[in-house]
Amino acid sequence: MKLSKLLITGLVLICSFNSNSQEYRHGLGLQYNLALFKDSYGFSGAGVPGAVYKGSLGFDISRDVHISISTYPFIGLFFNSQSGGYFGAELPLLCELGFGDLDDVHGFFGAGGTMAFVGASGGGAGAIVGPQFDLGMQFPFRDRLLSIKLAYTIGLNSRNPGAVDPLLLDKRSMYSLGIIYMFGN
Repeated sequence: MKLSKLLITGLVLICSFNSNSQEYRHGLGLQYNLALFKDSYGFSGAGVPGAVYKGSLGFDISRDVHISISTYPFIGLFFNSQSGGYFGAELPLLCELGFGDLDDVHGFFGAGGTMAFVGASGGGAGAIVGPQFDLGMQFPFRDRLLSIKLAYTIGLNSRNPGAVDPLLLDKRSMYSLGIIYMFGN
């Protein structure tokens, strides 16, 4: 029993030699999602403004390099009397590599996956599921941090021509632009 406790303690000590600090950050902001739908008959798009939340768990690799696991859940709604209503929701999960201090100015880029839905009363609507790539920057603003990000999603759930409509080819993609006010720890 004493030997097993000694071994476990030794393993924990050895594993802790390479451990790095971690930090959770979160924020709230505005985002605009533009979904693009292209089929054999034409092209349509739907843009939806809305609210975005950022949750990010960052790990320092060195003083100026860090890696983060981040999510940016989004929900948006827009209505206008001429073109009707728009609705959008998105749930991405990304791994981001940042250059600069995690608590100060830094740039980042990342990759991951997302599930999104955009609905428009006048046209393009549907789910977009696939890999997402993002890049952005974080900088100080009124004693807090402001984060700006641009993301692109490739829709893998596109339909191929089938027996029902052999001419129908459907491709989907989405662009997102967001600005987030970071609350800190």
